[in-house]
Amino acid sequence: MKKIVAVLIVVAALITMVSCNKKVYEANAKEFTSNGLTITLTDAFVETKQEGYTVCYDSKSVAVIALKESFSLQEGIEDWTLEHYADLIKSSNSAHSPSNPVKVGDRMVIEYTFYNPDTNITYHYYTCMYKGSDAFWMIQFACDVNEIDEYKPYMMQWADSVRV
Repeated sequence: MKKIVAVLIVVAALITMVSCNKKVYEANAKEFTSNGLTITLTDAFVETKQEGYTVCYDSKSVAVIALKESFSLQEGIEDWTLEHYADLIKSSNSAHSPSNPVKVGDRMVIEYTFYNPDTNITYHYYTCMYKGSDAFWMIQFACDVNEIDEYKPYMMQWADSVRV
């Protein structure tokens, strides 16, 4: 009987270790909706708060940070093109040498890296911009620069799921 219990404990421990090491993209798809943004990520993400942003989702390896910029912030902003908004985002991130904005489906995309001295990690940002009926949205997908080749295809898939 003791051997059976011991075997069951070892099996349970192995299952726990395997599930904890599961990659973010291997988890089950999960739709998140908040503040006018709907995005399909995985259940490895949890909604978090970060000052200055509208909504954030965090996982072990990838962060998703979204900012809603309402058309009511400035007169005439609703007439701006998505390309114009993307140029402004690029300009505001010029210290990080962002790529030129590129149109991908219904969004504009720029990419850049950012070294965070607090974590001693360089992050790669895959930044997507969308134009909704009442606001522009900037949604940043970020991961360790050394993991971008692994996570970028999933970031692109998650970006395709965005509805504003």
